[in-house]
Amino acid sequence: PPLHDVLLGTSAAFAKGDPMNWNAAGYLDILSTVTASPAYIAAQDVPSTVTVGTTKARMLPILPDMVFQVQCSGTPTRATYMGGVVDIEGSTGVYECNENASTNDTLRIIGYADVTGQTDEGANAQVLVVFNKTCFGTGLSA
Repeated sequence: PPLHDVLLGTSAAFAKGDPMNWNAAGYLDILSTVTASPAYIAAQDVPSTVTVGTTKARMLPILPDMVFQVQCSGTPTRATYMGGVVDIEGSTGVYECNENASTNDTLRIIGYADVTGQTDEGANAQVLVVFNKTCFGTGLSA
């Protein structure tokens, strides 16, 4: 999908790869809670010197069933987590797949990433995920 230039609703810095969602004023902001349905992934780092409602940043829309590669916060095991629904945890610059929590069921693990030197079940393994629900709809994975 094409990248979008979207008006920002935050003056806080955020990092490339951070999940974003709409705030109450209708502008894009850093994912406010891990229970929210995200809309975009930041495609660039943004400093804290932006003008709210004026500055735009480049974003990748999170469309239903779009596959992302993410890092786990712990050590996932194939037997336990493959196909399972899990949560997001963290804050700007360090959002991760929380493979041992499924309170909000934000992500579904669909495979292990093909990363040189990575064993499938190692600490902080890279996995492939889809978002169960985004601002743009619910995918087949939900």
